[in-house]
Amino acid sequence: MSITTQRICAWGGPVLAVLWIGGFWVLAGFMPPPAPGRTAADIAEVYRHHTNAIRAGILVTVTAGALLGPFFALVSVRRR
Repeated sequence: MSITTQRICAWGGPVLAVLWIGGFWVLAGFMPPPAPGRTAADIAEVYRHHTNAIRAGILVTVTAGALLGPFFALVSVRRR
């Protein structure tokens, strides 16, 4: 693996972290998790009213997960 390819793969880690936080935390609003004392009806209401934001956030999060492959490939090459 060339140095240029390794650098591109290395940038996958920070980009993954930023996209994951942006999707899961900011867009979907899954962090912090709902309080344990909330009822099932309250939780269902949150999902009902924020459906598009949750879908967009999870789409960004899942797409960011594709960056795990190149990043861990780099880790494997560097460990070897």
